[in-house]
Amino acid sequence: DGLAFMGVTGTAMESLNTLLQRARELAIQASSDTINDTERQHINEESEQLLRQIVALIDTKYKGDYIFSGNQTKIPPLQIISSASDTIEDYTNYRMAYFNSSTVAVGSTVQIYNGFDDTPVRNIIPGTFELQIAGTSFVEGVDYDVDYQAGTLTILSPALLLDVTPGTPAYDISQVKLKFDALTQGKDIYGSPISSWGTIERTIEGGITMQINITADELTNDISSGINLIETMIRFGQNLIQNNQAGIESAIGEIDYAFN
Repeated sequence: DGLAFMGVTGTAMESLNTLLQRARELAIQASSDTINDTERQHINEESEQLLRQIVALIDTKYKGDYIFSGNQTKIPPLQIISSASDTIEDYTNYRMAYFNSSTVAVGSTVQIYNGFDDTPVRNIIPGTFELQIAGTSFVEGVDYDVDYQAGTLTILSPALLLDVTPGTPAYDISQVKLKFDALTQGKDIYGSPISSWGTIERTIEGGITMQINITADELTNDISSGINLIETMIRFGQNLIQNNQAGIESAIGEIDYAFN
């Protein structure tokens, strides 16, 4: 059983290597002076899919257990949450995220919050963000800017200076529609994020045990540099969307750290 567990782990890590190799190729391609902003948008579409595949690998299961969750094997290390605004139930069940920019000026930055538990949203997947008010779509880079890792909005249009807190008129299906996907740590039944640290061991002979797992924290964090794979991919996507060549170039080195 231990060998089979490690076999599944090894296969997942080999697949992760392949995805990181492709991410590095995209970063090198996108860092070229000959690439324009439209082409970088297309590159982000593939980068987004790579990020989703990375998350799926980190959430790999063996016999119903999440192999990279440490001791919390019934809880996925990473979860994708969505801000939904398609039905009345999305609003009544607080599935749409919200923000409050009613007391700030144009140019100010506000935090986006999860409508269900009022926690700050982090690590929004670049390319998934949409903002509409009463059927009018607002444009990133013109009406607002997004910090995808921090989960914040910088307000550039006076039309977005409003309170979208649940219970206010703006938090309504006929008014604000805020859509995106974001990544969060897996949560237990009490809503608390789990740490994936923890060892799984098997007895290989009398009195001798061996660890058979590696955790998601170990898999995604480089201790020496502080670089986190998921945050690197989020920043890479953001820099592609914002046509930030310097930021794209820095992603190459960060991906190398994560790969190593």
